[in-house]
Amino acid sequence: MPNRLSEFIDTEAVQLAGLKISFARFVDAFRSWLPPVERPAWTRAAIVKTLDDLGIQRGVAGNGRVFLGNLDLKSERPTLQRSGNRLVRR
Repeated sequence: MPNRLSEFIDTEAVQLAGLKISFARFVDAFRSWLPPVERPAWTRAAIVKTLDDLGIQRGVAGNGRVFLGNLDLKSERPTLQRSGNRLVRR
């Protein structure tokens, strides 16, 4: 199982110091990415264990919600493009 979560992180996430994503949002995105037949095997407990095995930091933020540290979804990250002499979010 670790290879599917690792594959998701490699293709759909970005690891960078200072980023964070809520565990709930990460789990929803991961399960949506998986083929339906594989989803039942990936319980929250299985995801937590695999994240720990991968060395992904997990903890509670100031608001009491669980977050994954130094990680975010690529789709959530704005991209910049040049517009004249300025960089603007796309």
